[in-house]
Amino acid sequence: MESKPTTIPVSPNLHRFHGGLHLPTQKDMSVAEPLSVASLPEQLILPLQQHIGQNADPIVSRGDRVLKGQMVAKAPAYVSAPIHAPTSGTIREIGPMPVPHPSGLTAPCLVIEPDGKDEWIELKPVADYTQLDPISLRNRIREAGIVGLGGAAFPSAVKLNPGPSRKIHTLVINGAECEPYITCDQTLMSERADQVVQGIQIAMHALGVERCWIAIEDSMPTAHEGLSQAIAQCGDTKIEIKVVPTIYPTGGEKQLLKVLTGQEVPSNGLPSEIGVVCHNPGTIVAMYRAIAFGEPLISRIVTITGQGIASPRNIEALFGTPIAHLVAEAGGYQKGVERLIMGGPMMGFALHTDELPIVKATNCILAGQAGEIADPGHADPCIRCGACADACPADLLPQQLYWYSKSREFERAQDEYNLFDCIECGCCSYVCPSHIPLVQYYRFAKTEIRNAEVEKRKAEHAKERHDFRLERLEREQQEKAEAMRRKKEEIARKKADANKAASSDKPEQDAIAAAVARSEARKAEKAKQRAGTRTDNNAANDAKQAAIAAAKARAKANTEGSDSAKSQAEAAKQAAIEAAKKRAQQQAQPSASDKSADDARKSAIEAAKARAQAKQSANQRDSAGASNKQNAIEAAKQRALAKQSSAQEAPEGESKATDPKQAAIAAAKARALAKQQGEAANTAAESQAGDDPKKAAIEAAKKRALEKQSKASETDTNEEKPVDPKKAAIEAAKQRALAKQSGSNTASDDAPANSKQAAIEAAKTRALAKQQDNGDEASEPSSATDPKQAAIEAAKQRALARARDKSQQGSDDS
Repeated sequence: MESKPTTIPVSPNLHRFHGGLHLPTQKDMSVAEPLSVASLPEQLILPLQQHIGQNADPIVSRGDRVLKGQMVAKAPAYVSAPIHAPTSGTIREIGPMPVPHPSGLTAPCLVIEPDGKDEWIELKPVADYTQLDPISLRNRIREAGIVGLGGAAFPSAVKLNPGPSRKIHTLVINGAECEPYITCDQTLMSERADQVVQGIQIAMHALGVERCWIAIEDSMPTAHEGLSQAIAQCGDTKIEIKVVPTIYPTGGEKQLLKVLTGQEVPSNGLPSEIGVVCHNPGTIVAMYRAIAFGEPLISRIVTITGQGIASPRNIEALFGTPIAHLVAEAGGYQKGVERLIMGGPMMGFALHTDELPIVKATNCILAGQAGEIADPGHADPCIRCGACADACPADLLPQQLYWYSKSREFERAQDEYNLFDCIECGCCSYVCPSHIPLVQYYRFAKTEIRNAEVEKRKAEHAKERHDFRLERLEREQQEKAEAMRRKKEEIARKKADANKAASSDKPEQDAIAAAVARSEARKAEKAKQRAGTRTDNNAANDAKQAAIAAAKARAKANTEGSDSAKSQAEAAKQAAIEAAKKRAQQQAQPSASDKSADDARKSAIEAAKARAQAKQSANQRDSAGASNKQNAIEAAKQRALAKQSSAQEAPEGESKATDPKQAAIAAAKARALAKQQGEAANTAAESQAGDDPKKAAIEAAKKRALEKQSKASETDTNEEKPVDPKKAAIEAAKQRALAKQSGSNTASDDAPANSKQAAIEAAKTRALAKQQDNGDEASEPSSATDPKQAAIEAAKQRALARARDKSQQGSDDS
C-alpha cells in the first residue's frame, strides 16, 4: 500500500507542466527485496565509450595485471571521462566487442579476467573536504571518472564548472524517478540517505550555492523518510526535500525545473542559464565516495525487474558485468520472456542478447513477457489527430517533426521545429493511435544531423589542411625564390667587392713595389757606404804607415846633408811621374770602383812620400845656407807638380771607372790623407827651422796651399751638389788675398837681407797653390761652353798675372 508523502506548499503553476502521462508505476516488484551486491563474473567487458564526449584512450596493454580502482583508460579531452578497473585481474583483450546500443554495433573495449583477490590500489581519501578549493574538488571528481548516472552520462566535473559568467544559486537533486519499473534511485535514497546528504554538501561547496532541493515523487515514502533523517542528523538547513507528483516525465531535467522554479530552460540551453545545476542521487553518492574514500566510479545500482525475472530486485554491480550474470543473481528468467530492454518501457531500447555488459548509463534491465510491454505492431498512416502534440512535455509539434524527418528535410526539422528540444520521452509514440514509432524517427533525424555536422567539420578541417598546404607550398616557393634572390645578390656583391678590392689593391701594390725598390736601393747604398768605410780604414792605415816612412826618410835626409837634396828632389819627381803613369794605366783598364779607389789611394801615398822627401831636402838646403835656397824652390815646384798631376789624373780615372762617384770619394780621401801627411811634414820642418822668419813664412804659405787644395778636392767629390762658378771665383780670390797678406807680413818681419828672396818664394808658392787650385777645379767633368769652367779659367789667368806682376816688382826692388 502506497503512502502519500507530505508535500511542501508551492505555487499551483509549479505543479504542472505541459503534457505528460499518468502511467502505472510498476515499482513495487523491485523494491520488495533489499539491495544486494553482485558476485564477480568470469570476465568484465569495459567499453571505452561510457559517457557523452570523446572515447577514453586505453593506457594498459594486453597481459597487464591491474588492481581494483586502477585507471585503465584516460580522458583525452575536457568533455570525457577516464575508466577504472572494477576489480583486480589481467587484461585479456583490447578490441571491438558488442556493446549495449540501439544500433547493436561493436565498439572498442577492454576485457579483464578477475583474479578473485579484489585487490585495491592505494587510495587517497580527503578527511575534510572544506579544506579543498572548488578546483581541487572538481579535479578529484574528474579523475574518479564520475558521470551522470540518471541516463545521460554527462561528465559531472563539467557540470560543476558552469563558468564565471553564470551565477549558480540552487543545486537540484533529481530523485523524481518517473519512468515505470525503475527504482534504483529510490533504493539508494532509502538505504544510503546519509551518503546522499554528505555528497550534497560536497557539491554545494564546489558550486558555492545557497541552497539545495531534493526532488522526489510522492510515491517514494521510504526515500522521503530516510532523507529526512539524514538531513536532521547533519543539521544543514540549506537542504530541503521537494515532493512532486508522479507524472511522466517529471523526471526530465527541464520539466522538473519547470515544476520547481516555474522557469523554462531556453531552447538549446542549459539549466545553468537560469542559475540551477541538476545532479542524480547516484552521481552525488559517487562524489562522496571519491572524496571521502578516494574511490573511483566502478559500480552502480541496477534495477533487475519485469515479469520475466524470477526475483526482481536492485543489485549493485561492477561495470562490465554481463547482463546474463545479473539476471542470474535475480533468480534467472521466467518462462515466456519476449523482450529484454535496457532502461524503462518508455525511453529504453531493446537488446538482442544478454551477453552485453552494463555501463555507467545502465539503470534498469527489464525482461518483459508477452502482453506486459505493448507491441507497437504495424505502423499506419498518420491521421493528424494531434494526440502526440497534447502529450508532448516539451510543447513541440511531433507530427511536423515526423514528416520532415521522414522526408529527410533535417534542416527544417532542426531550425523551424526545434528537433533537439525533444527529450525522447516516448509520450507521443505511446499515445499514437497509428502506432507510428515517432521517437525512432526523431532519433534517426538527430543522428543524421550529427553525422552531417561531423562530416562538415571533417570537410572544413580537410579544407583548412588543404588551404594550409597550398599556403605552405606557396610560402616555400616564395622562400626558395627569396633565398635564390639573396644568394644571387650575395654572389654579385662578393664579385663586386672582389673587383673593387682588386682595383683598389693595384695602386697599393705599386706603392709597395716602389717602397721595396727604394728599400733595396737604400740597402745597396748602405752596403756601398760600408765598403767605402772599410776602404777608408785601410787608407788611414796606409797613410799612417806612409807618415812613419816619411819621418824615417826625413831623419835619414837630415843625416846625409845637403848634397843629397838634389838627388832626392829628382827621385821625388821621378816617383811622382811613375805614380802618375801607374794610375793612368790602372784607370785605363775597366775595373770596379773599389779598384779605382785603391789605385787613387796608392798614388796619393806615393805623391805624399815624394812631397815629404822634397820638404826634407828643402829644409836641409835652408840650414846649409843661401846656396840651397834654389834647391828648395825646385823641390817645392816638384811637389806642386806632383800634387797637380795627382789631382788631374784622379778625375780622369773617375770618368773612366765604372763608378765615378766612388772614385771621386776615394780621391778626396787620398788628398785628405796627403794633407795630413803634409801637415806632419810642415810641423817637422818648422821644428827644425827654429826662429828663421823666412822659413816660417815659406812653410805657412805651403800649408795654406795644401789646405786650399784639400778643400778644393772635397768640393770636387760632391757630384750631386753643383758648384756655383761665382762662388768658386770668390773663394779663390779669398785664398789669394790670404796668401798676399801672409807674404806681406813675412816681408815686414824679415826686413834684412833675405826679405826680397822670401817674397819671391812666397809669390811662387801662391802661384803654385793657385795653379793647383785651378787644376783641381779643371779636373771636374765639364764642357768647353760650361760657364762654371769659363769662370775658373778666368780666375786662373788673373792669378797668374798677379803672380808675374809681384815677381817682377820684387825683382825691381832688389
